[in-house]
Amino acid sequence: MEIKNTEIEKGINLTMKIFQILLRYALLWLILLTLYFPMPSRAAYPVLHDYIITYNQKDLEQSLNDDTYQGEVGILRIRPDIAGDLGMKIFMDQDYLDSRILFKKSEAALKKVEALLKSEDKELSSEYYTKNILESYLIYKNNLELIRTKLAVYRTKIAPENDERMNDVVSTNLMARLLEESFKRQDYRLRDALGDFYNVCHGVIDAVFPVTKENVKFVNHVYNGFIQHSSREIMKTFNLDHDVGYKVDFKTSNWKRVAENEMPKLASNLEIVFKRLEGKIYNVDPLLFIALLKKESSFNPKAVSSVGAAGLAQFMPKTAQGMGMKNIYMPDYFNEAGSFLARERRVRREAFAILEQIDEENGLENSARAREKMQIALALRKEGINLFSRYKKELQGDYSDDRLQPDLSIEYGIKYFSSLMKSQKGDISLALASYNAGQSRVRDYKGIPPYEETVGYRNKVLMFYREYIAMLKAE
Repeated sequence: MEIKNTEIEKGINLTMKIFQILLRYALLWLILLTLYFPMPSRAAYPVLHDYIITYNQKDLEQSLNDDTYQGEVGILRIRPDIAGDLGMKIFMDQDYLDSRILFKKSEAALKKVEALLKSEDKELSSEYYTKNILESYLIYKNNLELIRTKLAVYRTKIAPENDERMNDVVSTNLMARLLEESFKRQDYRLRDALGDFYNVCHGVIDAVFPVTKENVKFVNHVYNGFIQHSSREIMKTFNLDHDVGYKVDFKTSNWKRVAENEMPKLASNLEIVFKRLEGKIYNVDPLLFIALLKKESSFNPKAVSSVGAAGLAQFMPKTAQGMGMKNIYMPDYFNEAGSFLARERRVRREAFAILEQIDEENGLENSARAREKMQIALALRKEGINLFSRYKKELQGDYSDDRLQPDLSIEYGIKYFSSLMKSQKGDISLALASYNAGQSRVRDYKGIPPYEETVGYRNKVLMFYREYIAMLKAE
């Protein structure tokens, strides 16, 4: 009987030891998981993972068709040299290394072509331009063909056995680590974190702002997927550029200190307008609107842009009229100025289309035609700029315009931006993009349009806004 009891006790003890070991390992894994994936990113990770992969797969396929492929593979769509720097075991051979050298030569050749197309040096003959455009463009074109061939061979040699980019488990772990690092660097601002993540995966280390013209389509795609397929609880763990974070009540004196510091001569105007519009418009954080005015006009009531936007809020004439402003200076030549720049863009595209048709047989003829088109485009641009310069001089001279009246510019600026904030359901980034590029373009691109000016505009206004918030929090 004692023997049986002893055996039972031994069995129980062994079971307990095994349970304790398993429990210890489970706790260890839980601790490591918590350290590696803080709660916000862990909860959001599956959605972000799926949308990053779908975007990268589509982008990779597109790059193979438009000669922008540079040796990327795997769910991260990452080049081998960049992956190696990030700690992955990768495969590189001479074909790949040769392609990198050829890419640099191609870029240099294309830049030379563009410079020759735009050059207005009268001392150089048309024959000189034609010959050198042809020579440089053929270098560019032939190098692209060599790159395509070398990278096609390189791709056949890549396998999970020799390159961890093809290992989904390793790539997924790296993606998680890079995302978490980006979240922390960008203080969990999701759009900025996604831009930062993209930049790291593409070897971009010198971007002034994380969201750029080059990565904004990626940011839009992943951000939209996250918004559509994440719970409210998960979304609350990120800064989504919505007006639900630091909110300033316009009745308090906090925002006035920023206004008096930034725009002392106009702070009282701003306060009066906010009070008059209370309860009549979608509520806009005064700090955000001050940041917008700083980017638009540097608080100069008489500011006029190079294309005719005027006043503190920088309204174009048609936008101002559509908002209800009555006295808008709109001479007959204003629309003509805009048409010159529109034609310039069209003719410029035609010039590059002609370049793409160049081959050994028609090279000289098409080189001459492309340069002729580009010179016409430059002349059209000059005409447009001259007319807009005339408009600016007249507008800042004796002509009156409601946009140059500080009270009116502030009032209509707040109303207009408020309407955009309401339309974009409080999404500050989309409201700013709409203010700069128009709501139709925001709809077309399902997010921030990939225009350098618009992306830069959004970045700068948000930078000013965060500086104002930090200023008040530090007091």
